[in-house]
Amino acid sequence: MSNTNEPQSEKNADDYQWRGCAYNEIKNYAAAIQHFTKAMELRDKQDFADYLCRGISYSENRNYEAAIKDFTKAMELKGEENYYCYHYRGKAHYANGNDYAAIKDLTKAIELRGNANDYHWRGRTYFERSSPFVFIHIHDFGCEEAAIQDFTKAIELRGNADDYSWRGNVYYSNNKYDAAIEDFTKAMELNYHRNADDYYNRGLAHRWIDNQEEAIKDFTKTITLRQKKDADDRYWRGFSHKMNGNNHAAMRDLTRALKIKPDFEDARKLVREIESTPPEPPFPLPLPENYRA
Repeated sequence: MSNTNEPQSEKNADDYQWRGCAYNEIKNYAAAIQHFTKAMELRDKQDFADYLCRGISYSENRNYEAAIKDFTKAMELKGEENYYCYHYRGKAHYANGNDYAAIKDLTKAIELRGNANDYHWRGRTYFERSSPFVFIHIHDFGCEEAAIQDFTKAIELRGNADDYSWRGNVYYSNNKYDAAIEDFTKAMELNYHRNADDYYNRGLAHRWIDNQEEAIKDFTKTITLRQKKDADDRYWRGFSHKMNGNNHAAMRDLTRALKIKPDFEDARKLVREIESTPPEPPFPLPLPENYRA
């Protein structure tokens, strides 16, 4: 009796390739890798698609070194410049921390197709790494400015929530808080107001421009949306409460932050600061009868 988990013809490399693609679709990357490898073993001649698809499986399985080797081999077999090889290898280089190689491949992918996804990932590489060796490839100015240009281009081409969120992050890190707030707000609209990180990041931006009321609202929404309790959310709402003069609410949040993360030194320091502050009288102190303003 035949095993239904195996292709009908074990010698048919295409069956293994297609089965590998099916496993990729259901995110069973280990099984996909096994099937693509078996397809390679059965072929008389090496196949471009086997290596490209196995490289994608390796990437999804976070084996970036193996993925890069497969994408490079796929390029050799194709014998011509192929968009998908540059796109996926660029992302693998990015994940593996090789900034310069990621920029180089993603730039080539942009030249071949000009896809919004490639602008997005190149922008992320510029922003997240901030390596002095990255931007010399095609830019002669700072990484953050290059990142803004790439995310702006991605927005022009498709304008999804991730593009706005990441450009907002760049604006925030560059102290352009009003622009950051605008981008985080747009990302919220596109995400149907369901993304906690957008509210958290906008709350931080409001905090920096001393708009504590709006910051408190955003951190409150963040706490509501998070599936898991986060000490930072409580800390920053407590910080904004303190800056807004509400020490009682601040202590409540900071105490909860320390319960989630007992070694949260910044929260403990803020608690000590509040505890050392003399309490304000609950009503105005009476003035002497002979007092004159």
